[in-house]
Amino acid sequence: MELNISGKNALITGSTKGIGLAIAKRLYKEGCNICINGRNKISLEKSQSLFKNSLAIEGDVTNPEKAKEIIKQVVNHFGSLDILVCNVGSGDSCKPGEENYDEWLKMFNLNFLSATNMIEASKNYLINTKGSFKENLLNITKENNNNSRFIASPKIYT
Repeated sequence: MELNISGKNALITGSTKGIGLAIAKRLYKEGCNICINGRNKISLEKSQSLFKNSLAIEGDVTNPEKAKEIIKQVVNHFGSLDILVCNVGSGDSCKPGEENYDEWLKMFNLNFLSATNMIEASKNYLINTKGSFKENLLNITKENNNNSRFIASPKIYT
């Protein structure tokens, strides 16, 4: 697949394993400069070894201040941000009927605020790239049965 994105700067959250790592590999193969992100330093270092000249940033993107810090590090390192892939989330939760406020809050933070924190922190940088890639923002959600949904936002910042 030829995406014509060689030289673009991409940040993939939740990219130390699974779908996020597969996306990072694909974008790297397409010629992107890659920044991977995760909460586990050991997994992050192992995954970074797969990509020459890449950036790896440890951090929990459910924290809005950490999200801002991650975006600033990416832009300082690469000079711009062209592609953001929001891949943090989980369908794992307690059994139906056993939910409580803390569990709802945990899942809301993980599955919703992780993406909104990254989008809010990066939107001005994505505006500056003027949608240089047709879909420069990708949000991935997972359902309980591990099926994934891919939601692309075409040129939302032009």
